[in-house]
Amino acid sequence: MSINFLCFLLLTLADAALSEETLPNKLTIEQAKEIAISKNANLASRKSDLDIAIARKGRASSGMYPTIEGRLGSETSLNTQSNENDNSAKFAYLQATMNIYRGGLDIAKKNLSNLETKKLQIVYESEKLILENAVEVAFANLLFTRDLIDIKTRFIKINEDQKALARQIASRGSGSQSDVVEFDLRAIELSSELSQIQQDYLATLIQLKLLIGENIAKNIIPTGDLPHLHLHGSLKDYINTGLKDTPSLTVSSLDLEMAQHQIASAQSRWLPKVDFEGKFGILPNETTKSSAQMNSSFAVVASWEIFAGFDSTYELQERRAEKERADFVLQGNISQMMADVETRYNELVAIQARSDLEKNNILVAKNYYDLIYADFKRGYKNSGDYSAAAEKLYNSEVRRKRLDLEFLEKKAALENRIGRKVASISMKDIPLIDEQKAKRP
Repeated sequence: MSINFLCFLLLTLADAALSEETLPNKLTIEQAKEIAISKNANLASRKSDLDIAIARKGRASSGMYPTIEGRLGSETSLNTQSNENDNSAKFAYLQATMNIYRGGLDIAKKNLSNLETKKLQIVYESEKLILENAVEVAFANLLFTRDLIDIKTRFIKINEDQKALARQIASRGSGSQSDVVEFDLRAIELSSELSQIQQDYLATLIQLKLLIGENIAKNIIPTGDLPHLHLHGSLKDYINTGLKDTPSLTVSSLDLEMAQHQIASAQSRWLPKVDFEGKFGILPNETTKSSAQMNSSFAVVASWEIFAGFDSTYELQERRAEKERADFVLQGNISQMMADVETRYNELVAIQARSDLEKNNILVAKNYYDLIYADFKRGYKNSGDYSAAAEKLYNSEVRRKRLDLEFLEKKAALENRIGRKVASISMKDIPLIDEQKAKRP
């Protein structure tokens, strides 16, 4: 990080330095992800949805346990002919009820609850991955803009050195004063471009703060380098990963499975329901005035829905249609996922190749700049040639940085699509020619 960039950052954050935290906070990309995960409201909402589903999952199993309640009271029957109390009984007893059979309804409800919890767990993990990748891309944009400031500042210094050399050559009579003026004009252009990049940096910094939930006034200095990554694995590897881990496919598969259990739930209405009932205590007695004896009674009750206005028939038709729709959605999502993964993979391969070519182009541009510099000193080249060579070198360095950023953005899009991080390795210190040699048997 250049001294000019640090001075610029400290000056622009002067107002924020008056807040409680007066020293800039150095922030790594991993720290930014941790802050975002802990403060992101949308992710917290997804976590709450998951907690609710877990609680509902427990409730769904409650029907498989007995229900026990206590009853206490007095029961009186009235003789309508004599208008006198014909029977009065006090009761106090425990009643236990347990369903023995519901036509598979209880099992279907439990399975549906389990699948719903799995869906929300997948949605939560997917949202978390998307948030982490959003932070990673925003942080990479910040590092990219910071590097542009450093590169632009360095080329402003190069332009100043070029102007000094042009003035020296002009003083010897080997050059023209117009060459010096040309470098002055170029200095104004470079300073204006630097000012715009600095404004872009501040805007990018604000967006990162908003994304991770940090105070806008808080001082942050990003640390680390913009990585140069290569993708590992074949297209087949990523498609297979997508078939297994893509959130949308997993959710669609769960929807299909849930539709099958919904059919089982609808079919349970066509089957009998069997309950066990037990009572123990002072039971109400309709034939005697009262009874203080402890008694118990047990019963097995079976019920069967005979007619409900064809509601059960139409419900079963509805559930079967929903299952068919879920199957079509799953097949469509599989095709779409495979197309998306192939597109993103090909984009990454293309960016990777361009980035490696640009790496070699930087070496060529640097060699060209040194040759033009030597010719300019000897008077063989003019200021325009010298400025053009410097511009070529600058553009090569910026293109390489921009391709590294674009690779990270496309990689994040691929990861969001397949639902997991992809295998990549830093190629920062590995020349392209050595990589090609390593591939040879």
